[in-house]
Amino acid sequence: MDGAIQFTAKNASGGTLTKGTVVYISGVDGNTPTVDKADADDATKMPAFSIVAEDANNNSNVNIFTFGTLSSLDTSAFSAGDTLFVSTT
Repeated sequence: MDGAIQFTAKNASGGTLTKGTVVYISGVDGNTPTVDKADADDATKMPAFSIVAEDANNNSNVNIFTFGTLSSLDTSAFSAGDTLFVSTT
């Protein structure tokens, strides 16, 4: 593989998803998967699947990264090798 692995999904969260938000597949709209924010406290909103590549309003299409480098995302609070978890909020 070379470069990011990405696809187009539809924001079905009811609000804006911001770049870097971890999402799960919540359903399908026609042939397009729908996504919503993953939540570690809610088994119906897991497993986490990917990360939103750019801000997306509700019901709009958005690029989703499942593998690769997502640039211009502030990761200064983390170090290489840190283990990250899906949020409970």
